[in-house]
Amino acid sequence: MPTIRMECHNDAKNQHKYWEITTDYQGITGQALIVYGRLPGYGRSPTARYAIRPYVNTKWLERKLMEKFRKGYTRIGDQSVVANDTELK
Repeated sequence: MPTIRMECHNDAKNQHKYWEITTDYQGITGQALIVYGRLPGYGRSPTARYAIRPYVNTKWLERKLMEKFRKGYTRIGDQSVVANDTELK
């Protein structure tokens, strides 16, 4: 299950967001778990939202990553922004 984690910070607009995708979620090929929301701290409450959706192929994933890079997101390390799956429910 490859997981890609990204963050976006814009102090001028008070935007501090994250986006995380796990492909082949629960061992199902073509299914992705997407987790996104506001980062904790920075004077506002954190949020966590998620979606499980099918994706067709790696081209969809590449387009989505390029979209995030254009919006100002950067890749982050291996630490998940969500502590555990119970926060998603």
